[in-house]
Amino acid sequence: MRVAADIPNTDWANNLPVELVPKVLSQLAALQAALAARLAMAPRQPAALDDALVDAPTLAKRLGVPESHVRTLQRTGAIPHVRVGVKYVRFCVAEVEAALAAKS
Repeated sequence: MRVAADIPNTDWANNLPVELVPKVLSQLAALQAALAARLAMAPRQPAALDDALVDAPTLAKRLGVPESHVRTLQRTGAIPHVRVGVKYVRFCVAEVEAALAAKS
C-alpha cells in the first residue's frame, strides 16, 4: 500500500474516475478510523523534564539556585508559574528557562 509520503502530489485525485470516488472515500474513512484507534492504544511517551510541571525545590535544583530565590522570582512575576488549586504552585522548566533567558 502506498502512503502519503510516497505520493509526490495530488494530481491523481483529479484524474480519478468519478465512479471510484465513493469507494476511495469509504476506504479512506476506514483507514482513518483504524489509524485513530491505533494511535489511541499506542503507549504514551513520558513527558520530558522540560515539558513537565515541577515544584519549586525541583526547579531550584535544575537552575542551581536556592528555593527561596525561585519563590521570590515567582512572587514578583519574573518567572511563569501555574497554580494547582489554592495551595500548590508548579513551574514548566522550559518556560522558566525561556523567561530567564529573555531577561538576561
